[in-house]
Amino acid sequence: MDKTPDAGDQGPKGEERGKTEISAAEATKLNPAEAKEKLNTFVRSLKYSVRDNWHDGYEEQAEQHRDWFECCLEHVDVIVSVSVQNGVLFHESHEILKLIADTSAAIDKLNFRCDGIKSFDGAGNLDLELSDGISPQQLLDRVWPLLLLRVATDSSVTELALLQMIRDASDRGVTAFEPHAVLAAKLSPELLKEGASRLGAMVARMEEEEALSSDGMSDLEDYY
Repeated sequence: MDKTPDAGDQGPKGEERGKTEISAAEATKLNPAEAKEKLNTFVRSLKYSVRDNWHDGYEEQAEQHRDWFECCLEHVDVIVSVSVQNGVLFHESHEILKLIADTSAAIDKLNFRCDGIKSFDGAGNLDLELSDGISPQQLLDRVWPLLLLRVATDSSVTELALLQMIRDASDRGVTAFEPHAVLAAKLSPELLKEGASRLGAMVARMEEEEALSSDGMSDLEDYY
């Protein structure tokens, strides 16, 4: 269910499209292997801290959790500026959003004395009009649909690849695929219209397939 098509199935990567040049720092932020190592390091550090000093280490653990979130924001800032606004490195950005979701889920399973942090103040360079902070899931709910909409504007990305990306986001808690209004303003009306049409069709297809699968399972349960 979590299988992502090979990179070759997702259309040319940014370097091959030649639409824009990105800096070395941006390339590092959009390197899934490096992001995985860095984000997992935060998870391991938190895990050991909770294990070794559950009672008195909660302030340090809360700070470590915040450091993880700020690292996520750095990646998300680049995802928006490079993949969303310039239309490159879609696969890499998608993989990093998956990593953010997966490490967030791993952190949620840790037995924090203070139960971790549910909401963080600020969202990096993203102007999300926040009043009460933002949770990791809320960050994903705002950014992932926008990335998918931008991916949908690229005809070189196959329907199969786009559908799998939508499923990946859905499997990780994203339930609405309309982009956040403030972030959507970063795209032209033409791109928004084009992307929304294709993305909406793919979301509808996913929901239809899930409904058919659910009906089939119900029929089997009734049979047995």
